Amino acid sequence: MNITDTQTKVSIVVPIYRIESYITTCIDSILGQTYKNMEIILVDDGSDDYCPKICDNYVSHDTRVHVIHKKNGGLTSARKAGICHATGEYVLYVDGDDWLEPDYVEKMVEPLKKEKVDIVGNTSIYMNYSDGRQIERAAPMRSGWYRGAEIISKIYPNYISEDKFYDAPLSTNLYLYLFRRDFLVKIQMQVEDEIAMGEDMALTFRAFLNASSFAVINYPGYHYRQHPNSMIHKIEGDHFQRINLLYKNMKRAVTENKNVERKKTMAKKIPNGVFFTLWVSAPIKFAEISDSCLFPFSQVIVGSKVFVYGMGVVGRGIMEAVTLSKKFFLVGCSDEGWRAYADGVAIGDKFCPVYSPEKIKECDFDYVVIGVSRYRFRKEIEKVLIKYGIPENKIATPDQYLLIEENIPF
Repeated sequence: MNITDTQTKVSIVVPIYRIESYITTCIDSILGQTYKNMEIILVDDGSDDYCPKICDNYVSHDTRVHVIHKKNGGLTSARKAGICHATGEYVLYVDGDDWLEPDYVEKMVEPLKKEKVDIVGNTSIYMNYSDGRQIERAAPMRSGWYRGAEIISKIYPNYISEDKFYDAPLSTNLYLYLFRRDFLVKIQMQVEDEIAMGEDMALTFRAFLNASSFAVINYPGYHYRQHPNSMIHKIEGDHFQRINLLYKNMKRAVTENKNVERKKTMAKKIPNGVFFTLWVSAPIKFAEISDSCLFPFSQVIVGSKVFVYGMGVVGRGIMEAVTLSKKFFLVGCSDEGWRAYADGVAIGDKFCPVYSPEKIKECDFDYVVIGVSRYRFRKEIEKVLIKYGIPENKIATPDQYLLIEENIPF
């Protein structure tokens, strides 16, 4: 595709911190895009590895690349620095350890040919795991353009689902959205730098709340890399204090909005969003919420022998919560990728034995806890477990009734 005067300029902002093993793949995938009218803003957030040098080397090879070196201030501050330097009409955020299909930007921009909108949202993504698995995650939603009342009736129900524990076609993940820059700047600045859990949701929540126009596409062109050094694995400090900052920011966004119907609809999504963020980022904290059960699994009472199905972020987090709380007993784990962990999964200084799904029924457990965040995957796993002889009353899934605002732990 050749650059024409009518092509919309896109600014791609890439926050970078201690990802020297991955950043080259990310930048190369951006420079290799079929869509050419771009600028790439690499924000070195005080990285103390080779990332700063790697970024500087790209400047001399492509005039579209710009580098900002700044003192470490966190993901939100890096994004703010990037957007302040952006000159494109639209902005796309890309995490520095991820990568793009060659036509990803072209696909994201395509709806703008018909109509300029505040947000273009994508419902599909590739999840790439450290064991080599690549899984396409796509949620069914009609592609198209939405305005005015349709945003409340068609877009909002597909963002932070209230009844399926955060399973919705439109993700809170920032990298799946293309934003009109003039629309984005104000709401990005309203997200405090100190928010270090749920930064993406803080911004997408405000964006959804205030957008007057929206387009949806379904294209798995973004590769999200799941690895132990991902920021989601490295949350430190007082988790409840951090999640409280997110909660208050979202509540304030609702209070400041003037549209009564939007306020009412979006306010209902806050508890589920906050709970999911805490569950993924710090599941060990859930063991501290209830004295009687493995929150939010009400049927898993203290003293239960727990088998965890799911060895991703959520599953491992539950295993950690079970082990470190010392209120439950971890007896084993499994998932479809169990063969890659045949020697066991390290949980702290201990190893959890791994079993094939067929062998779960031979283990001594009280409950099989499904450690997967998305509702549709949990329902599929339930069917698999029942097929392999696990009684339905021994399969534990999150109790939606526990996920109400009164139970937020601060």
